[in-house]
Amino acid sequence: MRLALFDLDHTLLSADSDVLWCEFLIAEGRLGAEFAEQYQAIAQGYDTGTITPVDYCGFHAATLAGYSPAELLPLREHFFQHCIQPRIPDDARELLQSCHRRGETLVLTTATAWADPPPWMPAAPPPPTERTEHEVRKLRHEAAAYGAIGLAFIAGGIAVDVVALDLPQAEQATRRTDGTVVVEKVRGDANWAELAGGIALTATGLVLAVVALSRLRQARRLAAQE
Repeated sequence: MRLALFDLDHTLLSADSDVLWCEFLIAEGRLGAEFAEQYQAIAQGYDTGTITPVDYCGFHAATLAGYSPAELLPLREHFFQHCIQPRIPDDARELLQSCHRRGETLVLTTATAWADPPPWMPAAPPPPTERTEHEVRKLRHEAAAYGAIGLAFIAGGIAVDVVALDLPQAEQATRRTDGTVVVEKVRGDANWAELAGGIALTATGLVLAVVALSRLRQARRLAAQE
């Protein structure tokens, strides 16, 4: 299983959810305006590392005191619609979707508590069926086989072409007009039949390599769809 781990505040969300929550409660009249100074001090202590986790969590949990779950659920929905969702950038949404399309399991690693999966997270892909796993394995085996054979053909074709172009040198004597004889080294003609055979082997190997890549892409798409 491939995991894609994401944080929330200042990562997927272009803000701090705890600060947004406090500001939301003040704007809704659920908390007094004087509460702003308190949550700002808590936020500063969090940024500087001078507040303990217990004090931090206790402070924010206190903002829920006196409310029943029936009262908090619509409040949370309103908070999400007006404060959270507008601050999730499009590139963050596209990143989540791209991970989802690759079949990765998305994990939100955040201290912010959600009773349900956050609405912006794509639904988890269903587990692959036995038939799909078999087809994926088959495609991967075919890709490996075609790739190995293709590489062997390419290597063989290159070797044949090297031999065909490795022309032997011969000596050729030429008599000049002054009667002197000059001996020169000349190369023979290329073995065109061997050269053509080597090119054919290399071309066949390249075709097999393309088939291997195609099988591998099919396997990845099939795995991502599941």
